[in-house]
Amino acid sequence: ALLQKLDIKPFSYGLQFGAIYEEGSVYNNKVLDITDESLMNKVNEAIGVIAQLSLGMGHPTACSMCHMVLNGYRKLVEFSLGTDYTMPQIEELKKILEDPEALAAMASAAAAAPTGAAAHTGDTGGAATEEAAPAAEEEEEDEDMGFSLFD
Repeated sequence: ALLQKLDIKPFSYGLQFGAIYEEGSVYNNKVLDITDESLMNKVNEAIGVIAQLSLGMGHPTACSMCHMVLNGYRKLVEFSLGTDYTMPQIEELKKILEDPEALAAMASAAAAAPTGAAAHTGDTGGAATEEAAPAAEEEEEDEDMGFSLFD
């Protein structure tokens, strides 16, 4: 009320950074726009680099231990499959690989298994399967438009 009587209009002031100067380097003001997502991406990239370096050197760290254990198990499986040595965890795999008919039966069973939403709801087909077939057919038509990329 007093400002209106004196005919003074309020104002605000502040600083807007155009660039940042630090220890001889000039940065754009966009470096101040750090979000949680960008920070997490940088941390995940750093963890990946640490894991890669640790694996390359053969030095175990918290980042590389899961990879080292899995690589060791993979080598044991390869050794067991390549020799007569067997482990209880590998016996079933060896039996399947030795019997091609069992392998073919497993492949056909996997192909016949319900996928997508039907697997989650327990639905064994029906209308959802019938609707999926035309959609896949339309998608194939869209892919082939009468020309080739390499003509």
